[in-house]
Amino acid sequence: MTPRASRAVLPVLASGLLLLASTTAWSHQGPTLQTSRATGPISIDGRLDEDAWAAAAVADQFFQRDPNEGEPATERTEVRVGFSDETLYVGVVCYDREPEKII
Repeated sequence: MTPRASRAVLPVLASGLLLLASTTAWSHQGPTLQTSRATGPISIDGRLDEDAWAAAAVADQFFQRDPNEGEPATERTEVRVGFSDETLYVGVVCYDREPEKII
């Protein structure tokens, strides 16, 4: 992913995580995400290539809010969460069928 594409994805990612958090907070039987202790060091470099990420559970069943609330997401997204004694790690991969159209 290019630096330009990475910058474009961050606002979308933040919005999606807020939506997930707000949905979970208000629903007693809402979606859950299994977290796990990081099995080794994780570098904050935009890559999810460490063993800890490979071992983490993947959340990938997301739903739309706009334009068709409740429908399956039209683009694939994968979220992984891990933690250590000091840090919470959130790794997200957002796929796009037409990345060249990202502004």
